[in-house]
Amino acid sequence: MDNSQDKAAARSENPSRAKPDRATIGSIAIRVFALLLMAVLIFHEETRFESEKNCPGEEIPRSQLFSADYKLVTSFSSFHDPNDQLVRIVTLVGGTEPEEVLSSDVCVQREFLAKLVRKLKLSGSSIIVIDKRFSDSTCANQTKGTDDLIKAVAEGGSRVVIGLGTSFVPRSQWKTLGTRVTCMTADSTVKFKEAKLGLIRIDSDTRRVALDWPVFADAKEPPKLMPTLALLAAEEVNPNVTRRKRLASILNSGKPPFSFFNPRNTFNKYSALALLCGTAATPSTPWRNCTEAPDTLSTELQGKIAVIGEYSSSDEHETVLGSMYGVDLQANYIAALLSDDVYIAVGDSLSNTLYATFWFLVVQGIFAFVRPLPRAAVFCGILWAAIFITSVLLLTYWGRLITFWFQGLNLGIILLTWVEYWLHGMSVHHK
Repeated sequence: MDNSQDKAAARSENPSRAKPDRATIGSIAIRVFALLLMAVLIFHEETRFESEKNCPGEEIPRSQLFSADYKLVTSFSSFHDPNDQLVRIVTLVGGTEPEEVLSSDVCVQREFLAKLVRKLKLSGSSIIVIDKRFSDSTCANQTKGTDDLIKAVAEGGSRVVIGLGTSFVPRSQWKTLGTRVTCMTADSTVKFKEAKLGLIRIDSDTRRVALDWPVFADAKEPPKLMPTLALLAAEEVNPNVTRRKRLASILNSGKPPFSFFNPRNTFNKYSALALLCGTAATPSTPWRNCTEAPDTLSTELQGKIAVIGEYSSSDEHETVLGSMYGVDLQANYIAALLSDDVYIAVGDSLSNTLYATFWFLVVQGIFAFVRPLPRAAVFCGILWAAIFITSVLLLTYWGRLITFWFQGLNLGIILLTWVEYWLHGMSVHHK
């Protein structure tokens, strides 16, 4: 008995030799876990931030698009729906359109598009957007299709916005324009009259709307910003769209905004052949003989934005909603810009790290000084809810996004700290 008392006295006199109890070990483990969680999530954001320093036009796999986060964000993104009621998609689809129009002979396709543009103009379409590029070196020996298209575009009526292609340049030739990397050159194109040309290159992250790109318009000239097809189309519909407070600030930031976009079957779609030759037309119908006068089907596009594009495997892109064709994405981007349904993330990797560290210290301080424990938990919960509501208001009215993984990190720190103090209290209680 005396021997055990002597050992206890020795331990009390020599606290450095005493082993930590389970509560202390658990507390240390939980704090280490919380710090590791913060490090992993912040490193995740840092990795994404660093990836933006690469050429942003190079497409990334769908596995990196974080669909769950995107769907949560877009559910709070706006108090109105995208302006899809104005947008109509006119498709060129294999098996539906004449084979010669979809073959490698793009000269015939230009002739077909010329007749389609004329009919849409006569039918009163507001804007005609052609999501295709037209190289000036193609059809050099077969100029009829190109000449017809140039004339059709120049005729009066609906305004026309045409796609302009881009090509990547070697990394050794990259330059910066402000803070943005210039890694592309604008392709040579047919000289259209009375039409605007917009870059058809989409962002590597298809959730984002590319508004403009820094490109080399000429190898001997410094890079310059050129607008995209979607932005030009939206400006043609509403010349004041870039003066809206939200979009104007986003354009000044130089960052492509996120957007809400709809599944493929949301927009009204029309077969190009059906519009030109009627619903009874088949791929074998002699489309050159079809009338360009308005009919019942084509007048459905009166006052609408007709976005023309091809459903081709070469223009298929991975998105958070599955695989989508380029023309579907362009239609979504135009609708989002018209609805002002675009937003950008708040902060960068450094500010996010500082904020997460500050929040961790605040939560630790609240649990250390506020008693009883449930009151501290409620206090932290109210503080978190206030930050969450503020972030939703920022997103809805000002287009500024505090990402939802970050909100989850904030809540996780509260829960882990509460568990730590609760376990410590239980351990002390049972001693």
